[in-house]
Amino acid sequence: MKRIAGLLMMISLVIGSLSVSAQSMKLSNASGHPQKKYSRLAYLNLSEQQESQFQELMTEMQKKMNPITQKIEEKNRTLTGLMLTDKPDEKAIFTLIEEIGQQKIALQKIGVANRIKFRSMLTEEQKEKYDSHEKNKTKKAIKPSERKHKY
Repeated sequence: MKRIAGLLMMISLVIGSLSVSAQSMKLSNASGHPQKKYSRLAYLNLSEQQESQFQELMTEMQKKMNPITQKIEEKNRTLTGLMLTDKPDEKAIFTLIEEIGQQKIALQKIGVANRIKFRSMLTEEQKEKYDSHEKNKTKKAIKPSERKHKY
């Protein structure tokens, strides 16, 4: 019973977050104009052409990433099943972990390639802003020694 209640709560949270995300896309800025879809890039002042190119780039990236993400999720479900048996097969578990790791590497490569393509679309002034933003993002990242592990 607790499992079902927990599952229902998780589903409602996901649905709630999706509806909030959808609503935030419709918001207007202070001047009453609709917000740009990628407000996190507002600091770059992208032209209409750049925004269009960026949208195409993101769509292309999602098409590449979605099947890989689905494979990772499937392998994670399989991994959980393997670990919950009375006599877990460590060799099979470790092999699956390696496969998941390779899929995650593939995702990271796609993401980096996308960033490189995006950066090549920018003007010199925009590149300076982008580079500065990326450096600051890296500085703010949590160091592995400061992370709180869930186990």
